[in-house]
Amino acid sequence: MSRPKEHPFLGTPFYQKWQSMKSRHRHHQRYKDFFFEPRWNHFIDFFNDMHESYVKHCKEFGERNTTIERIDNTRGYFIGNCRWATYKEQENNRSNNFLIKFNNQKLTLAQWSEKTGIRQDTLKMRIIKLKWTIEKALNAPTRPMNYKIKKVCIRCHKIFNVVPCHIGQKFCSKNC
Repeated sequence: MSRPKEHPFLGTPFYQKWQSMKSRHRHHQRYKDFFFEPRWNHFIDFFNDMHESYVKHCKEFGERNTTIERIDNTRGYFIGNCRWATYKEQENNRSNNFLIKFNNQKLTLAQWSEKTGIRQDTLKMRIIKLKWTIEKALNAPTRPMNYKIKKVCIRCHKIFNVVPCHIGQKFCSKNC
């Protein structure tokens, strides 16, 4: 008895993305309730619907940085709700993102961080812990990483400078 012909796309990144999508839908509780395009159970139909846009995306962003995402995370896998995205785009499309609206722009914490140059953890601390207004949190300058804090040596009582990462330092030198 002869072996069935192997699929020409078997093992390709595009085929693996199709298999992963199907597997998520079948085996992960989080995805089971979502609609899955019945035609996409057959690779050729998924290929016909999505391959051209996949090739385009790969040319622009590279094959390793091309992943399938659902545009609306509350809906399933079907042609009107799926697109190719970079990992960064996909991270910004998560349902648990921290969204900030300022000046009629609604962006994720990561996007505001990139836009302002302020670290994400700094923005989060300013907004949540310090209860700063969004405007103040996004516009207040940050201290440079090499700024110094003046401290008093507990042995000789001289004033010395220390960088923030050594804030617990109690002596002005090793010999003091």
